[in-house]
Amino acid sequence: MIFEKVIPTTEQIETLYSQLGKRSQNISHKLMPSFKEHATFVRNHPYREWMIIKFRKRAIGNAYIQFDNSIGLHLVSPEDFEQFVEILNLIYRSYSPLPAKPSVRIGEFFLRVPSDNHKLQERLIGLGFHEVERTFVPKREIQGLRN
Repeated sequence: MIFEKVIPTTEQIETLYSQLGKRSQNISHKLMPSFKEHATFVRNHPYREWMIIKFRKRAIGNAYIQFDNSIGLHLVSPEDFEQFVEILNLIYRSYSPLPAKPSVRIGEFFLRVPSDNHKLQERLIGLGFHEVERTFVPKREIQGLRN
């Protein structure tokens, strides 16, 4: 298992777009972005660390670490939980979280998991993770809420 740092190259942009299209659950978008929108996003490289995960020279997923110490880990075959854990362990061994900063970030890594991915939530709890927060987004305009 190796991590290929996202630079990004044209090949990496294409690989990440292909992987994005295969996801069944997303947190940050509802509709698949156009390739042009995706390429712009990747070129802006918004993450502290971003890598394509390769196994036997084949891209099997990607992972990123944000500046708030959150980890995003997306595998083409998300049902392979043993591989997920192996990659997570490799991330924890290869990178260190940024120090805690009050009201900005905790001083340890954490995972964001889609709310409807109950299977992953249960498996993470089984590994010793614990839930610390839930996030709510309104589906429509809320009476009394102003911009």
